[in-house]
Amino acid sequence: MRAWVRLAGVILAGVILAGTAVVAAQAALAVGSEAEEELSAGSPACALALPYLAVDGLIVVTVAIEGTPGFNMVLDTGTNVSALYDPQLADALGLVLNAEALARGYGAGTLEVRLSSAARISVGGQDLMTSPLAVHAAMALPRLGDGTEVHGLLGWELFDRWVVEIDPDAQVLVLYPPEIWHGTLETWVAAEARVLELQVVDHRPVLQARITTQKGRRTRARLLLDTGSAGLVTLIAGSRRALRIPKDARRVQVLGIAGPALVHLARLGLLEVGDVRVPAPEARFIPAYQLPASLNIPKLDGVLGNRFLEQHHVWIDLPRSRIYLVPREEIALPSPLH
Repeated sequence: MRAWVRLAGVILAGVILAGTAVVAAQAALAVGSEAEEELSAGSPACALALPYLAVDGLIVVTVAIEGTPGFNMVLDTGTNVSALYDPQLADALGLVLNAEALARGYGAGTLEVRLSSAARISVGGQDLMTSPLAVHAAMALPRLGDGTEVHGLLGWELFDRWVVEIDPDAQVLVLYPPEIWHGTLETWVAAEARVLELQVVDHRPVLQARITTQKGRRTRARLLLDTGSAGLVTLIAGSRRALRIPKDARRVQVLGIAGPALVHLARLGLLEVGDVRVPAPEARFIPAYQLPASLNIPKLDGVLGNRFLEQHHVWIDLPRSRIYLVPREEIALPSPLH
């Protein structure tokens, strides 16, 4: 995996991941005033490369919380507050929890949520972020197909501090301080990538797409870009006239973080995101109440998930509301519904 870091007005190309160790590409090694001026006080001064697990369509990073290692967290652009799934674990870490409140998650139920005191999250001794966590006991503590237990979510706070590169071939995340990314490095990537504008609403990225139904009806769709969704596209049934549940859709019950949920599975004719075209994509249709983001994001039509993103080498730049996509290869026809 190759990454480029801007140092003193030049591009340093090199491998910044060695085995499974986290390696910092130190900007402090730069000679010259330009690099010093670009790194603002208090901002991280290096790019960090983190290995991740790709399991069940999700990106899982193992981090330390308050210096205690071994917590598996899902990378999730769809959550505006990073989360920890176990209140007893939060207590053992010394986090102070405030009063309970009710919140919705994916599923038919509600969750009792408490906001913690600021928690330091790090990897290999390198700080990723310090932020309060939304702490709740999930009705179904996620356990991925390979048995990996998930302890929580890394959300908005990570993407607010870093420009995040997702390399699905090497299974590596590279986190760039915006001061390092914005400049020659961004220009190099933009020359090779599809660049899509995002709108950040309620600390979550939203983009415009076009959907063609099986019957050939074409409509715009306003979608939440969600790395925490393992599917390709999830639509709010009836959010637009063209997005009603197809008659041939199959009903399936799934287990979400807030309990069981009923979804309808059907194929669309075509999904278009910028100039990326996905023929006959599998779509999930759900009621609006099963997608809590719809309460805070006006006119939301659904979610664009990680199954779309994993077909690309991705850079997510929320500080400037952009995403960069370089296709890994031609997007294959999705597998049959199951």
